[in-house]
Amino acid sequence: MRRTQSDNVVRFSGVLASVISVTANTPVVQVPAGAATGSITVSVGANSTASGTNFVIQPVR
Repeated sequence: MRRTQSDNVVRFSGVLASVISVTANTPVVQVPAGAATGSITVSVGANSTASGTNFVIQPVR
């Protein structure tokens, strides 16, 4: 991860998340409104990766 927040892009099912803070290995993000069950993708410059399992939105009961 790059320490400059704007260099790191995180998406939940394609919906852009706000990056709150970044360390060398860990981004802290806010799950965006409109996020749905699906993969989380992280991009840093030209490199990106996706979660191996889905992030799951639980229904409100």
